Amino acid sequence: MLLPQHQKHAWLIGTIVFFLLGVAGILSLPKSEKPASPGTTAPPATPPAAPPRTAPQVPKPEPPAPKPSLPQPSVKQIDSDHWRVVLPRSNGWFETGIPVAVNQEASIHPDGASSAKWLTKIDHVNQVLFKTTGYYTNVHPVETLTPKDYYSVNAQYNLIDVPLDYCGTIKLKIDDESPEEVLTLIVQVDDDHYYRGSDDQYSISPDRQLHREAHAEARRKVDALKRKIAR
Repeated sequence: MLLPQHQKHAWLIGTIVFFLLGVAGILSLPKSEKPASPGTTAPPATPPAAPPRTAPQVPKPEPPAPKPSLPQPSVKQIDSDHWRVVLPRSNGWFETGIPVAVNQEASIHPDGASSAKWLTKIDHVNQVLFKTTGYYTNVHPVETLTPKDYYSVNAQYNLIDVPLDYCGTIKLKIDDESPEEVLTLIVQVDDDHYYRGSDDQYSISPDRQLHREAHAEARRKVDALKRKIAR
């Protein structure tokens, strides 16, 4: 047991050691953990900045494939009375320039098996001519001496009443109901074997010479138009 004078010294030494340990503990604390001064509030922590928003990347649609270009309409003479016509779809009529005269018959059909539909017109005739059978369109200008009947059409056979010197050209167009974008047609023009064969022996005109001259004029027009196509 310590003597009274020694107890006094031990208490003093313990107090000094305790004080020094407290100071050392305070100094060892990190700055963020130091107690705040009375009456002050620590500033709120700043949240991290949000990344900038970007619009979603929408892929651009592929452009539609271009439609194949259609060929130009054309006419090629195969022989003296046959032509091949390349007919692309169009809003207008294609003037073939192929002549058909009084007492001649034009026959138009596809170049190969086809269920295509097309429309036909000739000069001075307002009526559109359709296929007379499932495969052909016949166009048959027939002479008449009655002016009031000029250019009237018998739609069943496409018989057209025309003057004695008539010569017109054939115009074609793809029917809107037909699916084809391009159609190749063969046009054949022949003399009517009944009327043309009897021209030199029989005339329905009171003036036989006038009849012959009118037909000769129609043939001259045909020949001129044929030469024009062949250029």
